[in-house]
Amino acid sequence: TSEDGDEHEADLVIGADGHHSAVRSSLGLTKLERRLPTTSIRFLLPGRALTPEPMSTEYWSRRRRIALAACGPDHTYCYMACPEGDAAGSEVPINVESWSDHFPHLRVVFELLQRSEPYKAYYSWVQAHAWSKGKVALLGDAAHALPPTLGQGSNLAMSNARSLVTFLENTDDVPAALVAWERAVRPTTEATQAWARHYDRLTKYWPNPMSGVRARVIWAFGASPQLSARMRRADRTPPITDGARAQEAMR
Repeated sequence: TSEDGDEHEADLVIGADGHHSAVRSSLGLTKLERRLPTTSIRFLLPGRALTPEPMSTEYWSRRRRIALAACGPDHTYCYMACPEGDAAGSEVPINVESWSDHFPHLRVVFELLQRSEPYKAYYSWVQAHAWSKGKVALLGDAAHALPPTLGQGSNLAMSNARSLVTFLENTDDVPAALVAWERAVRPTTEATQAWARHYDRLTKYWPNPMSGVRARVIWAFGASPQLSARMRRADRTPPITDGARAQEAMR
């Protein structure tokens, strides 16, 4: 039903309306929606002077972190995070002196960021009883908002959407396709949610005097093939594009 009162029918309705999803709420599918007490400040900067190599680098200091990542051939993406209760760290324009106190070698970066346009946001944790009801499907943060600590939120949304296309292409029964699709892709999504939350807690709640121990713990996660594979499960799980596999999942 649109704002002017007109009603429209659809073979499929997609609710991709973010963590505070009106679609999810209207269907009674919200199991948990909680804003997490972390400030996220992001920038998209022109040029690659800060990231000449095609890679990302993350720096940690006490309960703050900043990451610089190559973003295509012409831009650099910067992500900063700190606890919401950290007033100086949450300021925009950013507090150059405060951030330089944590990361002295990045002062020139903070001076640049202070002159740049920030996007300040908070992130949420969402769990849904189900990702669909009838002919309505939830996608992205509406179904599974998670901390951005692994950089997998958008990737999961796109991968799950591509898998959904495969299921819908192989049956005319939309409700059945939605149920089978969720059953196939939700385990990887929820595993990634859990690891993103663990990683977020390392930043927010780890005792500052034990920062050196935290660094070794993070190194161990990256060095262990087993732990790394579990943490990066979404990276290694491509979307479902095989129609035969979708048909098998619907049986």
